[in-house]
Amino acid sequence: MNTDVQLITLGWPDTGLLQRTENVFHAIEARCSRFRPSSELSSFNARVAADATVSAELFRLLELCRHYHHLSGGAFDPAVLPSLEAAGYDRSFELGTRPPHAEEAPRRSGQSIASVQLNAARSTASAPDGLRIDLGGIAKGYAVDQAVRELAATGDFLVDAGGDMYASGGGPDRSGWLVGVADPYRDDVDLTVLRIRDQALATSSVARRRWQRAGRWLHHLIDPRTGAPAESDAVSVSVIASSAVDADVFAKVGLLLGCADGGRFLEEQRVEGLFVRSDGTWTTTAHWPGG
Repeated sequence: MNTDVQLITLGWPDTGLLQRTENVFHAIEARCSRFRPSSELSSFNARVAADATVSAELFRLLELCRHYHHLSGGAFDPAVLPSLEAAGYDRSFELGTRPPHAEEAPRRSGQSIASVQLNAARSTASAPDGLRIDLGGIAKGYAVDQAVRELAATGDFLVDAGGDMYASGGGPDRSGWLVGVADPYRDDVDLTVLRIRDQALATSSVARRRWQRAGRWLHHLIDPRTGAPAESDAVSVSVIASSAVDADVFAKVGLLLGCADGGRFLEEQRVEGLFVRSDGTWTTTAHWPGG
């Protein structure tokens, strides 16, 4: 996931719980990373047979991908890995490094997660030749939600995986966990500070994971409608939702659609969002806290 993970509670009942919760992230990373040749996702992407037997966890993630694809009218589609690699994102962003300049023009893959067929009775997934998936943020949101289940008995806790977070209970002062929404251009500045309780918060931004090709800045968020890095009037979208998966996916969809269409989409899903424009100004949905 190439990020830091923080697990905070008001009191750990035992060190075993901490270890089990930490292992949630290691296990999902090992299964779902496209950058690990040994991962189950890499094996699925390299499949030679039409039907591939998959684990219950990967099956569930593929189900979720199909669900969000339908819900978003196709704006969310993780079957964009060929386009992402063509744009230049063919390796992990390690500390202090960036992907090299792209050697190909970004292109539409012509594939869709909707064409993945799932058979629960046989635990198989089938997909057309050439369809390759990047689970990216949805797996991180999923990992946060699995960690939340592991920690449920503690009551008051916060899980933060690189900005995908869930806050449970009232926090140290019992009035909710205090969290900041960072300025996408200045890491040390918060646009706003919120109190959230039994809610998730996630942010999607194109201001950080960027690289250049032919003098043009490209980024990691591919628009499946074009096969190229998304171009909208939003550079960052933060979403408050009931789960980290919802918050993560809806933030990406909001960013792809832009401030107006994205705002309408979020309100249809009954979640709240904050949109930062390229000029640094920002707008929110109607019931964003403090908005």
